[in-house]
Amino acid sequence: MSIVRSALPLAALPLVLLAPPQDDERLAKRFDQLLERTQEMHQTRGISVRLTVGGDVLYARGVGSTHAFVETRKVTEDSVWPAASWIEQLTVALALRLANAGELDLDDPVGKYLEGMEWEDHEVTLRHLAMHTSGLTAYDALPARPVEAGGDEVPDPVERLRGEALDTTPGTCLTYSPSNALLLGRIIEKVTDKLLAEAIAESLFAPLELDGASFEDGLGDHLGVAAVTQAVAGWREEDGLGAVRFGAGDLAARPNDVETFVRGLADGLVIGEEGTRTLFGDQRLNDGTLVGYGFGWNRVELADVRGYSFGGSIEEQHMHAAYYPELDAVLVAFADCAADPELEAFERTLVRVAFGMRTGEMLDFELSEDELAVYTGTYQIACNHVRVASEDGQLTFTGVDRPSLTLAYQGRDLFVAREDTDTRLSFFVEADKAVGFVLEERGTRTSARRID
Repeated sequence: MSIVRSALPLAALPLVLLAPPQDDERLAKRFDQLLERTQEMHQTRGISVRLTVGGDVLYARGVGSTHAFVETRKVTEDSVWPAASWIEQLTVALALRLANAGELDLDDPVGKYLEGMEWEDHEVTLRHLAMHTSGLTAYDALPARPVEAGGDEVPDPVERLRGEALDTTPGTCLTYSPSNALLLGRIIEKVTDKLLAEAIAESLFAPLELDGASFEDGLGDHLGVAAVTQAVAGWREEDGLGAVRFGAGDLAARPNDVETFVRGLADGLVIGEEGTRTLFGDQRLNDGTLVGYGFGWNRVELADVRGYSFGGSIEEQHMHAAYYPELDAVLVAFADCAADPELEAFERTLVRVAFGMRTGEMLDFELSEDELAVYTGTYQIACNHVRVASEDGQLTFTGVDRPSLTLAYQGRDLFVAREDTDTRLSFFVEADKAVGFVLEERGTRTSARRID
């Protein structure tokens, strides 16, 4: 086919918000259809979802079962789920609570709290840890130090980071590293003189009345992970659980607990007004560049409505939460699934339907191998490299810490991810070769340039 190009990247079409959603049978039926389609498409064993607007429940349902625990449990709208992926947001919220109380300062250097954690010519602050701009290498990527046979001691990954060089200058690059939450958690333990799990339970779960949230009913026992009694958890390769920080393997919660947590942060109930402004404000690098992640939350947009989200997966257990202040909407979803159930895409579709937003139609024009070759290559986005390749007559997009996406051609050098139509790549082409592209995902735009 003949490729028609534009001189400028395509702008997102304006989407119109209708009146606030009404709790009626037709809307509930549409939600049911979307839930059942997601379950069938991804062969999800069980899934729970909760959508509230203004604090009122618009939709809540659970289907299937979960095998996450020792016994199989039927899933309901109020089921308890493993929530290890929630630990970072809880850690950051507790740091903000302590900052609001004057017990720590986000702009303090890490070395003020952790002896020997200094880097020549560079100062890493608690704010850098919360924003993932510290430049710290990922501790779980360091050479393994297995537990000695018959020993009960868990290796301390904090000690392993001491003396490790920074990957980048603090404040110059957003690069996700589990080392950031690890050090922030250890600092909280120093300040509170409590294990992080205990401090979270006392300072977050209790005042917010998160009755279903605890560190007693997660994946730990099921997977044979030893109970964490030290100040910080390490990892054992044979567990298959990866890094189990601060007892996160035993963290569990209901959708209602996560929703209450989100609304509590938004209202400043546990972190104060300044903490809320910090958490949900713009996050920038040293040079003023706006970044799409910080303090445990992604910055997202949906039809020009700003939002915030977080989530993750561990041992086939998945969770996702999103908050849209302008809509006063919170959605929380959990799933038990062998593959990625794409809860973020499911969430965005549910919110679109709830508020009468138009959903985009994905086209799929065929391109020859020569036409696909225009776009293939290695590109740089901020500090990371990504790869656009041609496989079986279609483009794929891969990068560090992101799943591989298959791209469908929409015309005018624009491609949309089949897995999530909110992810778009608009290429700039010169002399029949792409020199860069603009990546749109979660409503944010990032530029990439060819480097091969």
